[in-house]
Amino acid sequence: MSGFSQNLNTNKLDSFFDSLENNNQVMGNFAVAKSGKIIYARSIGYIAITGTKKVKGTNETLYRIGSVTKTFTATMIFQLIEEGKISLSTHLDEYFPQIPNANKITIEMLLKHRSGLYDYVNGPTDKEWIKKPQSKETILKEIIEGPANFLPDKKIAYNNSGFYLLACIIEKITGQPYNESLQKRICSKLQMNNTYSPTDNELKSNEANGYTLEDGKWVEVADDYFPNVVGVGDILSTTTDLIIFVNALLDSKLTSQKSLRLMGGFACKNCVGMGLMKIPFYKRIGSGHRGDTFGTHTFMVKFADDSITFASCVNGTVLKPNDITTGLLSICYDEKYEIPTFNSREK
Repeated sequence: MSGFSQNLNTNKLDSFFDSLENNNQVMGNFAVAKSGKIIYARSIGYIAITGTKKVKGTNETLYRIGSVTKTFTATMIFQLIEEGKISLSTHLDEYFPQIPNANKITIEMLLKHRSGLYDYVNGPTDKEWIKKPQSKETILKEIIEGPANFLPDKKIAYNNSGFYLLACIIEKITGQPYNESLQKRICSKLQMNNTYSPTDNELKSNEANGYTLEDGKWVEVADDYFPNVVGVGDILSTTTDLIIFVNALLDSKLTSQKSLRLMGGFACKNCVGMGLMKIPFYKRIGSGHRGDTFGTHTFMVKFADDSITFASCVNGTVLKPNDITTGLLSICYDEKYEIPTFNSREK
């Protein structure tokens, strides 16, 4: 197993991203940090395309981070646990007695995706539903009336409803909107000035639209309506801020070490995480999360043994997001990797 290159092959990284950009394969932002310090950053492609007008992305561009939002939500839940305001064994019926099986579902089950609840994001046959404005009451009604997937704690199945309810519980306990708790409990503490939970659906000039390639041209993708996925997949951030966040979290600067062990499933070999995923790369195991929306793909991971952190925010890709990550990590770790070549595509 190769180790992280002490002399990072930036030329090969540049060639890799040049190939992706020049052949219209990927648009987005990528960063690598060593001991919390950025040692490589690259932005490729565009964040807004209107006719012939194209706006290039920069290292300061904000992207929708999808389910990486869940790590932020879980962090705040564990902060509230440490403050004695809730516990992993607290049952959902204390806050939402109307939810099916609420008296059997615990906070821990919500965090571990073991609630069995109907998934309001992926469940509806109408996939346009989540892209349109919905009230909180409508979303809760969808969760309540949708068919349960299984009885609580019987299986693991990725579930957005659980994290939507966790975000609502944060609001109930703190008496603040989710976006205010996010700023107070995480962003302001870490001076993450380019991370926030939006209260409307309007992207600002320095925020990336999502795209798909059709007939050689990037076409904008209609994405989730921000307020529909609060605490689930709504946060906007930069690769730099994501690196700050995951480093601080894994250095126990946002929660206790005990909470961190539970969040990452570090308490035992086969433990399931609660807000953090174990991310393998060859024989290494990193900690982080992935996130996808209709138009974006985000990756955030730290390999603690090397003090290396990676973050990527993609707003357009022909390739599978995992193939991009594999290329980036392989080059950084000096694993055998050939930069792919592509047929020429219209830009």
